[in-house]
Amino acid sequence: MKKIRSLAFFVAALLCSLPACRKHTETPDPLPPATQEGKNTFGCYIDGKPWVAEIDPNILDPSLRKIDAAYDEPGVGLYDVYSLSILASKVTDSLDEYLILGVRPLFKEGRIELTHLDYSSIKMRLDRPIRVYEIDTTFLQILEVTRLDTAHNICAGLFTFTLVSKNKPDTIYITDGRFDIRYQVW
Repeated sequence: MKKIRSLAFFVAALLCSLPACRKHTETPDPLPPATQEGKNTFGCYIDGKPWVAEIDPNILDPSLRKIDAAYDEPGVGLYDVYSLSILASKVTDSLDEYLILGVRPLFKEGRIELTHLDYSSIKMRLDRPIRVYEIDTTFLQILEVTRLDTAHNICAGLFTFTLVSKNKPDTIYITDGRFDIRYQVW
């Protein structure tokens, strides 16, 4: 009888150790969700590491904002050129990084190949050590605008970029990028 109980206990323990019996816990995505509500979020992976626009709450400089964005459209803006500009910052007591995205023209929602625009600029400054990167025009650079709401000043989108350093042949890959911003009118 003891052998049967021991065998039953062993079989039960073995079955519970199978993957189906284990609780599967997913690691939460460290990036903000890809929303379209004007939540003022911006994040991406840089060479596989998460990068999220944020200002450390211990930084007491009231002039710092994690996201500055502007959109210019004819009849409303200053230049009448359908342009979008986003400055996303990540600032802590030991870090001051930013990504700047500028595109023109931007008329509507949809997938945009940046090399086909009148103007496109992507710049990124990373700390530790300080490096500055710009758009690599030899690669296809994609920006997908998922919402452009000029009545509520909301722009949301997804992006994937390849950037290169001017100082030395250093390349970074920006993937799974997303933003959901409220912009100012220029």
